[in-house]
Amino acid sequence: MKVDINIVPPGGGETDYTITVEMPSVPAKGDYLLLRGRQEQEEDDFGLRGHIVRRTWWFLETIDNNTRLADVVLEVEVAEGSLDSRNHKKQLAMYVARGKKPEQLDDSVY
Repeated sequence: MKVDINIVPPGGGETDYTITVEMPSVPAKGDYLLLRGRQEQEEDDFGLRGHIVRRTWWFLETIDNNTRLADVVLEVEVAEGSLDSRNHKKQLAMYVARGKKPEQLDDSVY
């Protein structure tokens, strides 16, 4: 299923950016969502960008008495982890400078 992932600052707030992903199911509140892979501007940086699921928004629409699922939007907030990419660390530092404290990812999976 197609899921729009809205990435918000620590503690919530206005969406910083959105990505759309095909997912087999929808993660639950509190689940970790880790984006990994090389950034174009950081060819040697394979670090992670960690996020925690805040909530899921289910958008339904009714047309001619038929209701269907229109969109699924996953709201996730930026979080801090031990394998963060350089860009992610810079983003976290920006939030901290604005008084927003990111949650820490539990490193039990590594």
